[in-house]
Amino acid sequence: MATMVVVIHFGDHFTVIGHASLERNPYETLRYWAFYVGISLAGLLSLGAALSTIATVREAHGLMAADCLQSIRNVLWTHYSIASILTCTSLALTVYAMMLCAFLWFAIHSYHGLDRKGRYSLTPPRSHGFQTQEPSLFRWT
Repeated sequence: MATMVVVIHFGDHFTVIGHASLERNPYETLRYWAFYVGISLAGLLSLGAALSTIATVREAHGLMAADCLQSIRNVLWTHYSIASILTCTSLALTVYAMMLCAFLWFAIHSYHGLDRKGRYSLTPPRSHGFQTQEPSLFRWT
């Protein structure tokens, strides 16, 4: 725009008209007015282009910070998945171990109970003179 205004203002065709010897040359005033308006518009267009370029560069940095944030999110999501799997596995193993421990505790205490004096005995409890029976498979063999 600025180049076009300068070429028109200082071009051969318009210079001849501007230097015509008339008392009041209306083309001379129009030529100066068009030149100043054209230069002003060219300046505004240049300012707009510069601001647009600056905004684009700033946005590009923001996009880089965003493309970067997505990578960080993906890495963190992977670590979160691994940590969740390990936590759930350890919780399941803990519950399983607690069930085994409870089963062992009940097995020990049902087989080796307290005797009448409040002490633990290592022999199976006998009830009032009755002999405990072996399982039927052992009796049969």
